[in-house]
Amino acid sequence: MLETTAPQPQQFRRIRLLWRGVPFVLVALVASCSTFLWTLGNRKPEPALLDGLPIAIGLSAEQAFTQRLIDRFPLGSNEADLVRELWLEGFRPVTDLKAARREASYETPVNQLNVCVTYGTVSWSADDAGRLSALTGRKLDGCL
Repeated sequence: MLETTAPQPQQFRRIRLLWRGVPFVLVALVASCSTFLWTLGNRKPEPALLDGLPIAIGLSAEQAFTQRLIDRFPLGSNEADLVRELWLEGFRPVTDLKAARREASYETPVNQLNVCVTYGTVSWSADDAGRLSALTGRKLDGCL
């Protein structure tokens, strides 16, 4: 004859504790998924000056970015146009705008979903009349 043993009281306690923890796990899972879906719509696109450039590998991305800048703001053009466009696209000054070599940079806004970040830097100089005399750009991509 088979003997059946009744479950021990400790086993009942463990099972009850496990079932009490399940609602907390479900709430945490729903909250995580909701946050993920909510932040999907909050991603800002890259600035037009950086959009579509190759992923930064060596000089190719730097050359492409510099060429894009020079095509849009040829040497000798008004510095104020460059500064205004950089500001509107999210670039912020790094150096004083009266320095000999000026610089502005952009960084992808950071949130929990961005595993890849884009950095863009524009460096330029202008003559006393406010005309661009040199213009370069750098783009760096980094992923965790």
